[in-house]
Amino acid sequence: LLAHLGRLRRRALLLLAGEALALALALALVLGLAGLCLEAWFFVPPPWRAGLGLAVVIVPCLALGLHLGRGMPACLSLKTLGLRVEARCPQLQQQLISTLELWEDPRATQLYSASLLQATLERAAQLLAQVDPAQVIDAGGCKRRLRQLGGAGLAALLAFALAGESLGEALRRCAHPLTAFAPPSRTRIAL
Repeated sequence: LLAHLGRLRRRALLLLAGEALALALALALVLGLAGLCLEAWFFVPPPWRAGLGLAVVIVPCLALGLHLGRGMPACLSLKTLGLRVEARCPQLQQQLISTLELWEDPRATQLYSASLLQATLERAAQLLAQVDPAQVIDAGGCKRRLRQLGGAGLAALLAFALAGESLGEALRRCAHPLTAFAPPSRTRIAL
């Protein structure tokens, strides 16, 4: 029973980590592209350029931490994971939660025979073995975040394809955030 729950927990943790990482990378890509576009158009002053660079690093890290912080407790607790399994699989008929509660209760060995507890444990393990992990732990959120990351990557590729030279210069300026750069002088044509 614990082995099956462990596999479900590992799947949930991997999907949560993949979702959080894809979210952070997509945010970093979008914020970085927005910062490059601002630098390419406006030649922002050095303090603003440094602030944009810090925002490109800090905001995705905060999003990563918040996403993991919200989702991690639901994945780590066996009881919460058991409730999640029970909610998604009505064929278990509360047997998984009952077994987990009996397993954790120190008085259960005094109230019930060892053979009854073992039979309950085996039955719950059999029922849990028949459950499809994809039915319990949905990968939809991770897929959605990966599509967002792909969209952000596509936007970055299009931006560099359309304005590669000016974005390349902006990237060079952003690589030196504390150096003041003068915008190129405007061309005047005298008639």
